[in-house]
Amino acid sequence: MPGENQKGKLLFLPEPRRVIPREGSCTLRAPLRLVISPDHPPDVVEVCYCMLRRFAAIGNPATVHSFKPGTIRHVYGTLVEIGFKPRRNQGYDLTVDTDHIIIRAAGPAGTRHALWTLWQMLYQCQRSIPCVEIRDRPALAVRGFLLDVSRGRIPRLHRLAQYVTKLSALKFNMFQLYVEHVYDFLTVPGVPDTPSCFSSPEILRLGRLCSREGITLVPCLALLGHMGRILSLPRFRRLAERPPATSWARMTWPQRLRGATLCPPLRESRQLAARLLEEYAGLHPAPYFNACCDEPYDLGRKRIPGRRRDPVGEFGRYVRYLDGICRPLGKRLMIWGDFPARHPGTLADLPEDVIILDWGYEPVMHFAKFTRFVRSGFSTVVCPSLRGYRRVFHDVSASAANVRGYVGEAARNGAMGLLVTEWGDMGHFNMLPSGYYGLALAAALSWNPATRQDYFEKAFNLFFGGTHQGELGRLYRRAESVLPSWPWDPELTSTPGEVPSAVRIGPEDAFAWADRIEAYAEGPLMDDQDRDELSLACSAAGITAALHTLRNVAPGRSGLPRRLAGVIRDFRDRYREVWLRAYYPHRLEDIDRVLRSCGTPATGS
Repeated sequence: MPGENQKGKLLFLPEPRRVIPREGSCTLRAPLRLVISPDHPPDVVEVCYCMLRRFAAIGNPATVHSFKPGTIRHVYGTLVEIGFKPRRNQGYDLTVDTDHIIIRAAGPAGTRHALWTLWQMLYQCQRSIPCVEIRDRPALAVRGFLLDVSRGRIPRLHRLAQYVTKLSALKFNMFQLYVEHVYDFLTVPGVPDTPSCFSSPEILRLGRLCSREGITLVPCLALLGHMGRILSLPRFRRLAERPPATSWARMTWPQRLRGATLCPPLRESRQLAARLLEEYAGLHPAPYFNACCDEPYDLGRKRIPGRRRDPVGEFGRYVRYLDGICRPLGKRLMIWGDFPARHPGTLADLPEDVIILDWGYEPVMHFAKFTRFVRSGFSTVVCPSLRGYRRVFHDVSASAANVRGYVGEAARNGAMGLLVTEWGDMGHFNMLPSGYYGLALAAALSWNPATRQDYFEKAFNLFFGGTHQGELGRLYRRAESVLPSWPWDPELTSTPGEVPSAVRIGPEDAFAWADRIEAYAEGPLMDDQDRDELSLACSAAGITAALHTLRNVAPGRSGLPRRLAGVIRDFRDRYREVWLRAYYPHRLEDIDRVLRSCGTPATGS
């Protein structure tokens, strides 16, 4: 708890659009009395009840009451009067007077955002809150997060619940789990062919949890490219444009990443896609369905007797086919924008209300490229990346530049919103907490693009680190992976010549931070699992730095010094323990095998 902040400027994450300081302060008396008008809809009441434990967790117990506005003033505790005011785009007004607090919002979304803002104020001010007027609304209507759960790391429900709470606190309103095969389909027996997968009760429970937190859980299912796991099964191999060369278990990580492409002209292919879509969409009340359709590398390569292949035309017809399934289900179709961007002629064939997800993950790129879709009349969502794929620690600086560049253009050029992505290429070694800096920045800028970097850094340090003067933001920037560093490449120890380090930090600093992570990451938006994973990410950066040093000091050396081999062995044991605590065991063996192979000590060392 940071304590009193009367003399300093209050910090918020995201930063409100307009904050007007006033004279005086409101003395806090426990408990908080959340007073709601009797004519408020039930979902607003539910929002208030949902926030009670959040207030209690920071030392401010609260209760919920129902009275007509203006009829109650003298209460035991601190009065928080919640009323109705027409506000557009999830906005709210929050006024702190000397004797009470007033919230005005049009519905549950604005009320929730206002209560999270109040929560942030209470976290900073133990005894009294400065009087202030806040007029706030988001710049982008859609503020989403996509988590890859198909390439290794599959979170258990309690871990997903922790993510959802964080997303709600940061005022996101959309969540997608990227699924290629990790759902137990009832209508397509044999998919998936692994015991580690989501069941329908788990998806339904997650959907209810998201709904209580004001987040739309959007079904996201690969239905064209990246279907390698399904199309490698014997009964479906004939439906692939190019059948996988081997079974999924025998594929290398790059082969799995490339996947396989469904052949849409085949009737059996469309029937398979329809069964997968209808079952998975039926679990989600969300008004959207993300069918992906990205990177169909092999589209048009399969020879079909009596048919001349036209990949561009087939893509458009297939998207319309999927749209025809989505409409009766009350879903609006989403697709990734890479194929339409490469083949602009496709745009004329797409359904007019399809939502295009324009992605690009580089720190320097043409961020306004999505405007080609906006000019063509399509709703468009920009999709930056946390840049954790193939890295032991997220590439924080490049991710920040990617997010800032994309969001700035999105706010200026009429984008529908933002969907920041976390991918798990090569077994999903990367741990999400080392990407929280980019996630929080995406939340801040998609709400208020004018947020300055120094302001954001202080707010991030406060709510994730525990104090605005903390070192957490510096830790993230120092430990970042600036080059692909996973799996630990044999080139680090065997290739002649100078090889640049994949991380900025030195091994001593990285291991020191790993040992003392609790002191740097004790903010209310960090939990124990976050701290353990962040500590592991720092250790991984330290091992990467040590391997790089060894590579330059002893080029061509076979095996590792026993001390470093022991560090890797201990890391492997800790990594396994932390993984199994919050994730399904599936695919852990892949990473464990690499850790064992790279941790072999040299003979006699």
